[in-house]
Amino acid sequence: MGLFSRGPKLLACVFCQDAVVKDDMYEHWGRHHLREVEADVGGRGFTFECPMCGPASKCWGVGEDDWTARMKAAFAVDGHLLERHGGVGSTFRD
Repeated sequence: MGLFSRGPKLLACVFCQDAVVKDDMYEHWGRHHLREVEADVGGRGFTFECPMCGPASKCWGVGEDDWTARMKAAFAVDGHLLERHGGVGSTFRD
């Protein structure tokens, strides 16, 4: 780290309020906050429940390997938060 570096930016996870390094948020969501569901078209996918407006009406990653499916759903979480809630996440340290 450089002389004036302050370390990684930490954000509060919207689901559990844990401090998570900003660059690791998708992985955190993918590992801890997605639910596996059966898709209408068959196969499994992942969905989430927004703490502000409830369960998502879609699932993501159907037909993909586990990690790819989880990351597609994590990107959907981010898109939902930006679109519906203007992006959320409080900073612990800048």
